Amino acid sequence: MNRKNAFFGFHTDFHAHAEDTELGADLDEAMVERLLTRVKPDYIQHDCKGHYGYTCYPTKVGSASPGIVKDSLRIWRDVTRRHGVALVIHYSGIMDRAAIQQHPEWAAVNADGSIDEWATSTFGDYAEKLLIPQLKEVIAGYDVDAVWVDGDCWAAVPDYSPAAL
Repeated sequence: MNRKNAFFGFHTDFHAHAEDTELGADLDEAMVERLLTRVKPDYIQHDCKGHYGYTCYPTKVGSASPGIVKDSLRIWRDVTRRHGVALVIHYSGIMDRAAIQQHPEWAAVNADGSIDEWATSTFGDYAEKLLIPQLKEVIAGYDVDAVWVDGDCWAAVPDYSPAAL
């Protein structure tokens, strides 16, 4: 994808979570084929990991939504590749509620000493142990054309963790 020449695209934004029960159930290649043929977008931006911290694809790193019926990211990748349409993923960066629930030590610490339920600490192990390995996994497994890291400009919070101080 040459961003300079890209003009029109779609963003599928659903932020998978633990309560999802039918992710990808209604999606099939024929549906994506019809969309790409009729609309002719320059790119598709598909959700990969939302702020809740769950992926919409079956990850081996981190938390996949338990409600994945079909791998929608695989369907979008396969069909966009055939049509020469770029596939961009939406990925929530430092905001990851599931990671904090599983690893409270990765959380940013509030001024009162409590942990932030949504924001990870940029001084902790989150990036090295989850964010970077997961992005490498999705890039290698799906050959995505670009990544939009969402939330880092507004999800960063003051961090009073010992590492930050």
